[in-house]
Amino acid sequence: MGLCVALAGAQVEAVPLGDVARETRSYYMNPPGFSWWVTYDIEFASQELHIYTSIYLYSSGGIDHVPQSEIDSLAPYWEGGIEGLWNNRYGILHNNQYYYDIIYDVIFEYPSDHYNVRVRPGFSQGKPRTTMTLWDTADTGRVAAHEYGHMVGNYDEYSGGATYPPSNPIIDSSSLMGSTAPAVVTYARHYEPVVDWLELKYPQPQDTLEVVQPVSIDIRAGSNSNRFNLHSKGVLPVAILGDENFDVYDINVSSLKLSGAGPMTKGNGDTISSFRDVNNDEWDDLKVYFRIADLVDVEYDTTELSLKGSVDLNEGTQLFWGRDSIRIVGPGDVNGDGFVGQADLSIIISNWGLDNASYEQGDVSGDGVVEGADYSQVMSYWGQSTPTPEPATLALVLLGSLAVLSRRGAKSGRKGGLYKKNVACTG
Repeated sequence: MGLCVALAGAQVEAVPLGDVARETRSYYMNPPGFSWWVTYDIEFASQELHIYTSIYLYSSGGIDHVPQSEIDSLAPYWEGGIEGLWNNRYGILHNNQYYYDIIYDVIFEYPSDHYNVRVRPGFSQGKPRTTMTLWDTADTGRVAAHEYGHMVGNYDEYSGGATYPPSNPIIDSSSLMGSTAPAVVTYARHYEPVVDWLELKYPQPQDTLEVVQPVSIDIRAGSNSNRFNLHSKGVLPVAILGDENFDVYDINVSSLKLSGAGPMTKGNGDTISSFRDVNNDEWDDLKVYFRIADLVDVEYDTTELSLKGSVDLNEGTQLFWGRDSIRIVGPGDVNGDGFVGQADLSIIISNWGLDNASYEQGDVSGDGVVEGADYSQVMSYWGQSTPTPEPATLALVLLGSLAVLSRRGAKSGRKGGLYKKNVACTG
């Protein structure tokens, strides 16, 4: 199975998936030389996929005995290791529109509904290594998280382990299923076994479910609002924010889509983009640009835009997705109060000649600078309530405003526009 399962058929309007009652799921896995039962409870509720795993930790008698008090103290440590590595990493994107969290909930209890795990003392010479149902008191949270991966349907990803398929297994030392060293992570493929269940519950021809990594994006980074006019010929700068779980240098920039629009490119086809830390968190971010006119299915009542793309990693391509709020305003409504008037004109006059300006700073035309084109558009829609697509015809010219503009001069001092100042990245 791939990262995306698209079911072909007639296209109808998508709606969020409804709840699916909690049930127990069990099946058998038998890669060459290994075998085990996978079992857990699973439900889809309030647009979240929940996986519940009940585990009883116990100890045998004799020299391998571990006091129950020690086991009880290890349980929250292992639980934190498991949930810390499996949660808040990936989710489900439904038809490029709805996002559902994937949440793993580990419950150490007696009696157990799913697994009994024997706990033995520390590391000892000659003892068999830790397995899904045999843990050592010296095992780290990463080791517990690795063994938990088998409990929810994943194979090993190291040589000599329970790998699959036999002819060409995945071997990946950066993966939690391939190593328990520091800095290992889960990948989208590790969540496919549980997403399979949801796909079986909703085999609708119009539904596409994709495992994606949620990321943070910032439309017009640094701006207090994300207002823009749908009829503008300008662009939207979008920052894709990097962090400890997301390296923006891995992004395939040519894969990016903001509400169906691809990023702007130079004449040679390279994406216009730059790497910089826009939010001062000491992690580099990727800034790209999209033409407003290229946005698809954006209306005056649209309140957010989503961005989707992929990263190229050693083990293959992986999808990511993020969204940010916006506010669509009518032509000429600079301050977003729903009316084109003196307040909007005052903003343009105050910022006359400003380069790299935003819409709320008076760049109504979207060319990156506050100048005559912005003044003309405000005049064309003067006195209208917005959003209204029809321009008004002015009977009077505001002489006072023109006098101010004349004093400020007709030249803006523009130096090549908004994008040419950025470093280009090849796609």
